[in-house]
Amino acid sequence: MPFVSRRSLLRGLALGASTSMFRPLLKEFIREARGEAGPAKRLAFVFGQYSFPRKYMDPKIRTATDFDLNPATSPLAPFKSELTLIRNLGAPQGPGANGGHGQDEGVYLGLGTQFGWTGSDWATNVGKDGTIDRFIGKRIGASDKFSSLSFRPGGRPLLPVDYTSWDGDDQPYPAFATPLDAYDKIFGGAMLPPGAPPVDTTALLKQDQSLLDFTVGEIKVLESRLAAPEKEKLGKFTESLRAVEKKLTAVAMAPVVSCENPAKPAATLARQQAVEAQVDIAAMALACGLSHVSAMNVGPDNHDANHEDAPSVGTDNTWRLQQTAKLFGKLKELGLGDSSLVLYSDSNGLDHHGGRDQGYFYWVLGGLGGRLKTGRILDLPASRPYLGDFYVSLANLMGLQDVSRFGLPELSKGALTAFSG
Repeated sequence: MPFVSRRSLLRGLALGASTSMFRPLLKEFIREARGEAGPAKRLAFVFGQYSFPRKYMDPKIRTATDFDLNPATSPLAPFKSELTLIRNLGAPQGPGANGGHGQDEGVYLGLGTQFGWTGSDWATNVGKDGTIDRFIGKRIGASDKFSSLSFRPGGRPLLPVDYTSWDGDDQPYPAFATPLDAYDKIFGGAMLPPGAPPVDTTALLKQDQSLLDFTVGEIKVLESRLAAPEKEKLGKFTESLRAVEKKLTAVAMAPVVSCENPAKPAATLARQQAVEAQVDIAAMALACGLSHVSAMNVGPDNHDANHEDAPSVGTDNTWRLQQTAKLFGKLKELGLGDSSLVLYSDSNGLDHHGGRDQGYFYWVLGGLGGRLKTGRILDLPASRPYLGDFYVSLANLMGLQDVSRFGLPELSKGALTAFSG
C-alpha cells in the first residue's frame, strides 16, 4: 500500500505540486481496486469480406444524431446510443491492388504502399509499423499473455496477402484458424483456478479510504503551523483528495468482471458456428486481460455474390454485424462496456472492386465512458481524411498519447479530431 509521509506532504506543498504528487498514488489505487496490472481499455476489430454496399449500409439520416438504421444493420439497434458510424475515410490506390483482389485487412490496417498481386509476385508491404492492431497491442500488451489476438475462422488464408495482422513487411502474425485451436492456446493453463473469487473492490475502497482519512488528519495537524501561502496550497491538496475519494467510490461501484474459461468448442464446426465460438473466446480473453487487442475476420466468403449483386450480400453483412454486436454485448455483460471499443469494417469498403481510393467506413461501438461522442453519423469532408489519422486517434484513445502519425508519413497529419476531439 502506498504511503505519504508528513515530510513528503510538506515537501509537495513547498514545491507547489500538491496535486501532481498525488497522481501516482491515485493511479495505484485505481489499478488495485480494479484488480488489474495492465491497461484497462479493450480494442477489438471485426472485418467482413468483399464490400458492404450502400443500399445495405446507409442509414436514413435526418441529422447527425437523428437517424434510422438500415434494416440490414438492425443487429446494431440495441446499441444505437453507443455507436458511431464514421464515413468517407480515404486511402490511396497503390501498386498491387489487382482490381481489388488480395487487398485484405493487412493493407487496411497497415496502410502499406503495396499489397496484392503486382503482376509477377505477391507484394506484402504493409508498412514498417505493421498493422494498427499489432502496433497498439505490442505497445500496451507487453505484460499480457498475448500482446494481441488474431482470429481467422475457416483455416489458413487462401492467398499469402490474406492475413489480417502483420508485424511489418512480409511478417504476418499467426491467426487462430479454429475455435479449438484458439481455446487451447489462449486458455490452456488458465490464470484463474476454478471458482476463484472476484476482486473485492468494496474492501479495497475501505482500505484506501483509511489512508485518505489518515492523510486528512495529518493535514489538520499541519494547518496551524503553516503560513497563508502554504494554507492555500493545502486547501488545493485537500480538494484533490476529495476528487480521489470520488474516483475510488466510482471504481468500487463498477461491475465486477467475472473471469472464467468459456465453454470448450467442438473440434469440427461449420464456418458460422466457428465464428460464433471464436467471438465467445475473444470476449472472454479480452475480459480476463489475457490480451487487450483483438482482430477477427468473420467472413463468410461472398465473392461471387458480390459480382452478381445477389441478395445474400445483404444477409451476409447483417450476420457479420450480429457477430460484432454479440462481441460488444458480451463485453458489456462482463462490466467492460465503458472501457471497450469494438469496430466493424470491410477492407473492400462500399464497392466490390472499388479500389482503395474510395471512401471507407467504420462502425464503432462504445464511448469509453463518455470520452467519445456517440449516437451519431460522422460524415467526413469530401477530401476524405486519411485512414491512418483515424488509427492515430485509436492509438491515442488506448493511452498512446505519443503517437502522432501512422501509415504513409506524407499523408498522415495527426489524430482525427472530428472523431476523438
